[in-house]
Amino acid sequence: MKGQSTVELSVANNCPFTIWPTTRPSAGNSELSVPSFTLQQGQSTTLEVPDDWAGSIWGRTSCNQNPSGDFTCATGDFNSSSVEWVGKRPALPITRARLHLSHPSGQDIYEVNLADGYNLPMVIRPQRGTGDVCVSTGCVQDLNTQCPPELK
Repeated sequence: MKGQSTVELSVANNCPFTIWPTTRPSAGNSELSVPSFTLQQGQSTTLEVPDDWAGSIWGRTSCNQNPSGDFTCATGDFNSSSVEWVGKRPALPITRARLHLSHPSGQDIYEVNLADGYNLPMVIRPQRGTGDVCVSTGCVQDLNTQCPPELK
């Protein structure tokens, strides 16, 4: 049965400023109990994720709430005036982690994706994996600035 077990997904902020991470399930997957949250510099949190979950995580930057209660961010904003993700596509650019746990191939699939641009350094470090295919991946600088125009 789908989603019987959970795995722990740790999200850490190693940036010298606050970030507002958000999770978005892929089609057919459940939204996490905490889809959006705040991480101060040096702070981390652990999310309980269904062991067959697929979705993405990105961080929003330079977020503020005005006296009227409207919440906006410089990057990754939802254009919804809300802290919580409300199903809208985020404003680009964003660095996005994509996860597909218990993929039909029998492996967990993960990547850091710059197809939607770059706004934060991001690294995925799998824990307790087996074999030589369970390696860290990520991007700590904007590779899009170094990419030849014909490949952008």
